[in-house]
Amino acid sequence: ESFNPRVKIFSGRGLKLSAMASVRKSVESVSASSPELSLAHKLIFSARGKVANKEKKKHLLAFSGFLTPKESGEDENEREKLDEEAETKMATRAFKLKIPEIKSLCDFFTVDRSPGRGETMDKEGLIDRLLDFLGEPQLELTTAKKKPVGKGSKQAKKRKKKVEGDDSEEVEDDGESEDGGEGEGKHDEGKVFGDNDEKLEEEEASDDKTEGMPSDKALRKWVKAYVACFNLDKATTKHAIETASDKFGIDLASKKARIKEMLTEEM
Repeated sequence: ESFNPRVKIFSGRGLKLSAMASVRKSVESVSASSPELSLAHKLIFSARGKVANKEKKKHLLAFSGFLTPKESGEDENEREKLDEEAETKMATRAFKLKIPEIKSLCDFFTVDRSPGRGETMDKEGLIDRLLDFLGEPQLELTTAKKKPVGKGSKQAKKRKKKVEGDDSEEVEDDGESEDGGEGEGKHDEGKVFGDNDEKLEEEEASDDKTEGMPSDKALRKWVKAYVACFNLDKATTKHAIETASDKFGIDLASKKARIKEMLTEEM
C-alpha cells in the first residue's frame, strides 16, 4: 500500500492500530475532515505540507508505535538512547497541547485515562498514558481491556529527558470528545475547546500544591541550576529526578513529567 512520501510509516514495537477493534472502530467512525483526526495525525507524524484527509486514516491505522522493535543481541545502551530520543521528541509535541486536546486524543485512541490508586489524572498523567500507548500500542492500555494502573506505568518510568530539536508544528484547536465507554469510539465533533480551558488549567495548577512538594517556582529555579551544571547529552530523567529528590528531601517521581517540561523549556 502506497503512502504520502512525506509521511514515514515504519514497523513499530506494538500492534497496528487496525489490529485493535476498539481503536480501529474509533478511527473509522470519525469523518475524514474531523479536527481530532488531524490532531492525532499531526502529533504522530508531524508531516510537513498538506496531507489528504482520506490518507490520514490509512496512516493512523498502519501505525504500530513510535518505538522501533528490539533486536536480539543489540546493545542495551544504544537501544535506551534510541528509545529516549523517540520518547522525548513525542513528549515535546504533546506538552504543547492543552488538556482538552490531550483528553480528546486519549478518547480517540480509546486510551484508558481513568485514575489508578493514588494517581491524579492531570496533564502529566494524561500525557504519560497517551505516550505509553503510542510508543507501543497494546490492547491492555485501552478501555477495551482495562487493568489496574498504579503510579507511573513501566514505560512512563522509563521516559527520558533529553529533548531533540523542536520540529513540531502548532496543532489546531479541537473539540473535546466525551468518553466513548468501552472503546465505542464516540466523538462529538461539534463540541469546541474554549469554555472549560481556564477551569481545567486552574485544576492542573492546583495539583502543584500537594503537601510537601516544592512549588513550580522552586522547581524552575532548580531546573535552571541543573541545566547549567550537568552535561545534558549524558544526563537522564532518572538522574534529574534523583538529584531533585535529594535536593528537596522528597520523592519527586510523581513530578517527572513536569520537570521534563521545564527542562525542555530551559534547553
